[in-house]
Amino acid sequence: MLHPDLVQWKMIDHSEHELTFEIDGKPVRNGEPDAFVFSSREILANPSACANPDNTSEAMRDVLNGRVVG
Repeated sequence: MLHPDLVQWKMIDHSEHELTFEIDGKPVRNGEPDAFVFSSREILANPSACANPDNTSEAMRDVLNGRVVG
């Protein structure tokens, strides 16, 4: 997980296994990746894509285990 003091986004929630940051005014969950949680690598590669996923990208993440790479 990203360290909240080392990124530009405000942490708005947290649990033992997940952080939620506000990116582009939207909550983005950071932790073990799945269809709705983004890895640190994904968020750093393209924070806007993580904050603004569309139905296609969510389906690719869920069904095909796809990840944001750029």
